[in-house]
Amino acid sequence: MATAPRKALTPSSRDARFFLAPDASLHRQYEALRCFFVEGAPSHVVAHRFGYSSGAFRVLCHQFRHDPTKRAGFFQTIKHGPQTIFFTGVLILYGLVRFFRWLPPLEFVAFTVDPMENLKQLIWPTVAQAYYISAPITRLSA
Repeated sequence: MATAPRKALTPSSRDARFFLAPDASLHRQYEALRCFFVEGAPSHVVAHRFGYSSGAFRVLCHQFRHDPTKRAGFFQTIKHGPQTIFFTGVLILYGLVRFFRWLPPLEFVAFTVDPMENLKQLIWPTVAQAYYISAPITRLSA
């Protein structure tokens, strides 16, 4: 059974232009260096193609070869946010239920209907957030 050939990617397509003419400077540097080192294109051709002067492109190549931070700057590892705030909130709620027999309200009550009940809904999440941020603030102010 024969399959239909995929549509050929041409330099005029929008997706190809993303790689051939990148807008972001870091992306442009990466693609220019990749073109020079991987594809083996001459430096003056690569410089012209990606909008660099020959000298500027040579400096970029030098930085890439000799500066480890330049290499590391292209691909950053994704750092997920701190997960401790979630566990702190769970521990605060557990403590409230276990020691004070207090359960958080399960239904929203408007401030105009019952102000105290509405504030009860806000106080413990506020305490959890304030507890979490208090250590960095204390370090900055000490």
